Parts: sequence; C-alpha cells; structure tokens
Amino acid sequence: MCIHERQLLFKSFLFNNYFYFFATISRFHCDIGCSLFLSSDHTTGTYRCYLLI
Repeated sequence: MCIHERQLLFKSFLFNNYFYFFATISRFHCDIGCSLFLSSDHTTGTYRCYLLI
C-alpha cells in the first residue's frame, strides 16, 4: 500500500467517524438524510441511512 492510499484511508476513517459522531448526537439530522435519499439525493442519503443500521 503506497503512502497516497494510506492518506486516503485515513481521511476516509476521519470522515466516517465524523458522520458517526454527528449521527449519534443528532438522529434528527439522520432523518433529514433519509428524506434526502428518498428525494434522490443518493450520495448523502444512502450514507446517512447506513449509519442508522
């Protein structure tokens, strides 16, 4: 694994933890994310709904 790949994994790890932390504090925000998913915002909606599982 090259350094660039490690940096991407690290950034992804921080990004995932940030959203998990945010979702834990505010489930209302996740509900908004699921609503966005239903209105075809697949990128954020799917990710935020995934956190609810």
